Formats: sequence, C-alpha cells, structure tokens
Amino acid sequence: RVQGKGGNNSEVPGFRGIFTEARRKGKLLSEAYVASAQIEHHCYQDPAAGKIFERGMKLFPEDEQFALEYIKHLIKLNDSTSMYT
Repeated sequence: RVQGKGGNNSEVPGFRGIFTEARRKGKLLSEAYVASAQIEHHCYQDPAAGKIFERGMKLFPEDEQFALEYIKHLIKLNDSTSMYT
C-alpha cells in the first residue's frame, strides 16, 4: 500500500487519486484544497501539503479564509519566511 495512493493493483484510487480526479471533473471550492492539504500534512506528513496550499493561493487569491488556513499551516511548520510572501 502506497501512502495516499491506495493499493498497488487497486481499481479504486487512494486519497490523492480521488483529489486529482475531482480537480479534473470541475472547479473545486477552496475548502476542498484546505481539507486535502490538511490530510496530506496530518496523515502523511508530506510536503505536498505546502504545494496544495500554494496552488490554492493562485486559484483563490481573494479568499481570506483560505489565506488564514494557509497561514495556520505555515505557523505549524514554523515557516515564517513563506508567511510574508
């Protein structure tokens, strides 16, 4: 079993596959990006969480709640440099 990707020969994709599929099918709300990034961070301790938040900031630049969740994530990581960008 690969983290976030389901079983090796599984027809059902894991979490990452489902998120990718959902992105392809249509526009997701910022809440989906926040949830996905938090799952990556809390469940897999994967730096992909930061990439998801960065992509979300490009897609939702006017969403204050999304920006707040990203800042909270950066504080958890103790990444003060990225907080100012």
